[in-house]
Parts: sequence; structure tokens; C-alpha cells
Amino acid sequence: MERLTSGWQHSPGLRLVHLDRAGGGSALVQRLAPLAARWQRSGRFALVRWQDMTADLQRRLERRQQQAPSWALSATADAALGQRDALISQVLLDQDAVMGWLAAHRVGLSLFRVTQWWVAPEWQGRGLALVLLRQAVVYALKAEPLYQSGGFGVAAGSEEMLQICRRHLEPLASTVQANQRVSWMCP
Repeated sequence: MERLTSGWQHSPGLRLVHLDRAGGGSALVQRLAPLAARWQRSGRFALVRWQDMTADLQRRLERRQQQAPSWALSATADAALGQRDALISQVLLDQDAVMGWLAAHRVGLSLFRVTQWWVAPEWQGRGLALVLLRQAVVYALKAEPLYQSGGFGVAAGSEEMLQICRRHLEPLASTVQANQRVSWMCP
């Protein structure tokens, strides 16, 4: 592809991480257990599965999503991928205020894909995104029909998350794919 796109503008794209059921998923759950336990002890935060959301919480989530970047909106992925997995997808609450979410979709019979994964800017960098991911994997390992693998992506511009991913999550991965964006600028 590089020869075909010679002279085009290249920039870093999404970094995709895939975990298999046997090793990576279980290892990720164990590796992130202390972080999740710390936030659970605080009593401040709660995770609510998509399937357990009340109508009031859904309205609050929709209002919060309007303040989030466009890539973090669940409706976008729902239109492209179909039905969200309501058993794995979840909302992060800070004393009943929506502070983040993780939406996942079943792709085929055995793959779950994290399609949106967002935490409010004031809480980024504190490990809450990883708590969301850990809980999604916990639910995925128990889901029926069984998931054999899962995947998530990290945007190129998210340097802190990329560092965490490279250092702590990618060693558990079955595959890692670094994508590039290529565009042709008309003269």
C-alpha cells in the first residue's frame, strides 16, 4: 500500500488491540483487579449495564453524549454495526452523574468489539477507562454464546492512553494492529 500511496499524506490511525479468551482476556481481568478494587472501595463510582438503565438514566446519558466528541456517540456505531451488546456495554456514574461509558457490539458469533469508550475529561488519566474495560471483559467472559475474542482501539492522538496500552495491555494481546490514515490532497 505504501507504494500505491506514495506522495499521499500519511498520519497515525487507530491502534487496535485484540485479546483472546484463553489468555489475554483473563489476564487483563487479573491485571486490572487492584485498580478496580480501589475505585470500588471509594464508593463514589458505579457501573450500570446498558440493559439495566432506567429511562431517567438513558435521558441523562443522551444529554451527556451531546457534550462528548462525535466518535463517542453510541448511535453512530449502532447504525454501522447493528445491535449493541447490552450485557457488556455500561455507563460510568459519579454519584449519579454520567461520567463515561463503554459500548460494545457483537461482531459475528464470537467477537466482541468495543465501539465507544469515553470518560469525561475531568476524570481522564485516573484509570476509570480501564475499570470500564475490565468490567466489559468480565461480562464478556461470562456471556452466552461464548465470545472467543474481543478488541478495542485507541486513537492516535491519545498519547497517555497509548502509553498505558503499550505498557500494560498489549503484552496480553493476541494481536496488535497499528493503522495509518492516508489521504490524497487534490492540487
